[in-house]
Amino acid sequence: MAVRCVLLAIVFLGACSRPEPVIPAGKGQPVPSKSSADGLKRLALAIATMNQSKIATAEAGAAISATRGCESCHSLDGTRLVGPTFKGTWGRVQKTNTGNVTVDLAYLRESLLTPLARITEGYPAAMPPQVLSELEIQSLALFFETLKAADSDAGVQ
Repeated sequence: MAVRCVLLAIVFLGACSRPEPVIPAGKGQPVPSKSSADGLKRLALAIATMNQSKIATAEAGAAISATRGCESCHSLDGTRLVGPTFKGTWGRVQKTNTGNVTVDLAYLRESLLTPLARITEGYPAAMPPQVLSELEIQSLALFFETLKAADSDAGVQ
């Protein structure tokens, strides 16, 4: 019942609003901006659709990243923050306190659920464990895969 009320509110509010800005995601659908009320509604709808369909999507991953606080410590554009950027890290080798590791679904899952297991070189051990479903983790993986770096950025980070 609560999900229906939220979806009805999103649909009702969406009918009365103007188009929101988007952030290009590389491949797939554009990712809604979280900077507007319309963008937040789209983010909520992406997560609700993922939960209802039980299908991971990059758009839902972008929504999770934007709404769960990930972007408070991790940038999407390569800027150095408290934690490593998400831009261009997918599929690459990352230096950690336990050796090099390829950034893939297994590493992402470990980093989210037990973040102190491996600490990325040059960053503090500051990330708390996250409570995410496997579907949410898979959606984040699909989103991070869209954040490609320029070819000149290739190599071990």
